[in-house]
Amino acid sequence: MKYFLHKKLFKAYTIDLICKDNIRLTLLPKLYGLLIKGFLDDLFNDLNCREGIVSVKNFAISFRELLISEVIFDSLRFGWRYNISHSYWFRNNLKFRHMRNYIL
Repeated sequence: MKYFLHKKLFKAYTIDLICKDNIRLTLLPKLYGLLIKGFLDDLFNDLNCREGIVSVKNFAISFRELLISEVIFDSLRFGWRYNISHSYWFRNNLKFRHMRNYIL
């Protein structure tokens, strides 16, 4: 995954990401940070730039959900999974639209 910052590091409002299939994405720094953290923590397997989703072991999470839900990494560690087709988090018989820290 190649990237470069517009302007200087502290003044960047967006980050251009060039994926391995040469698709270019313009990301907010927060989303870019979440993606990097997920790959470094070995929680994310792959990035589908065309679809805007991240693969997590045997399911996927949309970029939008990464920005909305507050505690993505803790949720994954505690066994919560995301159903991308119906847009909800689930574990056992519980379902939530977005993951929040009070749920954990």
